[in-house]
Amino acid sequence: MKYETKDYAEHLINNLTTQESEIIDMRYWYDMTFDEIGKELGVCRNGARNRLLSILKKCRGFIYREVDKPSKSIKLFEALVLTEEPS
Repeated sequence: MKYETKDYAEHLINNLTTQESEIIDMRYWYDMTFDEIGKELGVCRNGARNRLLSILKKCRGFIYREVDKPSKSIKLFEALVLTEEPS
């Protein structure tokens, strides 16, 4: 399946839980450290880091299943996350 950039970003975001979206927001939009994210979530720094890594792994799974050129799509995902405005 081919996605336009906007559709692609929207589909990725819609496949995240509310907490996963919040973690992405905290890390990439609000530039929070893992210590700060951990405090918000009530977990340690490594717990926050591991949750973010799990979210990125989930996104990679979608990318490899759905996108034609997965080798370039992780950078696209990061670009989308870093350039979108928080809602």
